[in-house]
Amino acid sequence: NLQPFTPLPGTGLYDAYRDRLSVPREAYEQWDLAHLVVPPTRLPPADYYRHILKLYRQITLRPSVLWKLARRHGLRAHLRLLDGARQVARQYRRRARAEESR
Repeated sequence: NLQPFTPLPGTGLYDAYRDRLSVPREAYEQWDLAHLVVPPTRLPPADYYRHILKLYRQITLRPSVLWKLARRHGLRAHLRLLDGARQVARQYRRRARAEESR
């Protein structure tokens, strides 16, 4: 799964990035591995989410991946996986729109 870089509390990465956090540690609902807790340095946040979404589509909709998953897990499980991928993509699209409106 692709998600924004999130240095979790209690790890060395958290300590290293503590001064760059844009979300307070107490805002638990935003530490869900989908929100940007460390802002990107080279892209606007909305573009960052769009790049994640583009990569996510390239990976999850690649024909070889689709075929391999369908063979390995069966069609029913594969359809559930695709539905989960659709929901993740919707979440990233919403995050991109939210960042644009800021």
